[in-house]
Amino acid sequence: MPGRRRETTGWVVSSVGAPYQAKLLPAPAPASAGRRGGVTTVRMPGAVAARVMASMLLLAIAVGCGGATPPAPRPTSVPSSVPAAGGGARTAQTPGPPAEPCAGGRLAVGDLAAVEAAREQGLAAATDEAKAWQNDARLVGLQVSCRLLGTGFRWQATFSSERARAVMLTGSGEIDPIDDPKGLPDLPSGDLSFTALQRSLRDAGYGDRTELTAAGIIIRPNTERAPFGPPDAPKDAVYYHVAVVDRGEVKDLFVAADDGTVYRYGA
Repeated sequence: MPGRRRETTGWVVSSVGAPYQAKLLPAPAPASAGRRGGVTTVRMPGAVAARVMASMLLLAIAVGCGGATPPAPRPTSVPSSVPAAGGGARTAQTPGPPAEPCAGGRLAVGDLAAVEAAREQGLAAATDEAKAWQNDARLVGLQVSCRLLGTGFRWQATFSSERARAVMLTGSGEIDPIDDPKGLPDLPSGDLSFTALQRSLRDAGYGDRTELTAAGIIIRPNTERAPFGPPDAPKDAVYYHVAVVDRGEVKDLFVAADDGTVYRYGA
C-alpha cells in the first residue's frame, strides 16, 4: 500500500512504512561492532550516522507540527423535513390552525365557505330589522364584508318600501327617500350561494389567500332600469360584485349567480 506525503511549514516528511522506505532509501553501509569496558558499541560510518540523525529530526518535526488532532467538525443544522419510512418527506413541524375568517380585516376567497354557513342567520337578522321598520319591506340589495372591530361578518341589506317610498340600509338604520320604489327589482335571497361564488373565483385563477377590498361582496340584480355590471353582462340576472387584489392590482369582477360566468369591464 503506497505511503502518504504531508507538507508542514515547508518541510516534506515521509511517513511511509519500513518496507516501502527500504525501496526509496539506499542501503546503509554495514556497521562494525566492538566492546569497550564490557559494553558493546556499534560504530557507523559518518554518512550513515548523519542520515539517521536527519531522519530522527524530521520525525520530531512531523510529530510536533503535523500530528495535532484535527478540529472537530461543526454541528450540522437539523433539516425541517426528514425522510419518512416510505421514502417521502415528513415535516418536522406541524402546521398551525387555519386563520379565522376576516382575521386580516378583509374577506378572502377562502372565507366564502364560512360566509355561506352564516348566510341564513345573517339574512334573518337583517330581515327582522327591516320588518320592524316597514312591514312591506323587501330585499333589493346585499353587501357582506368584515366587521370593523373584531372578527366575523357584517351583513348590510338594502330594503325598499313602497309605503314609505324609501329604502333602508340595515345595520346603520340609514333611510333614503326614493321616487319609484317599484323600479328596484327584488333580490331572491334563496338563490344565493357563496360557495358557488368561491368556485367561480378559484376557476378564474384566484386562490384562497386572494383578498377582496374592504367593500367585500355586493349583490344586486342587473336590469335595464337599474344596471349593475358591464354592458356585456346579461340583464335580468343577479350578480356578485367583488374587487380582488391581485399582485398589487385591484380588479373588478361581476360573477353571474346563475352560471358562475365572470364579467369584467373592458374585457
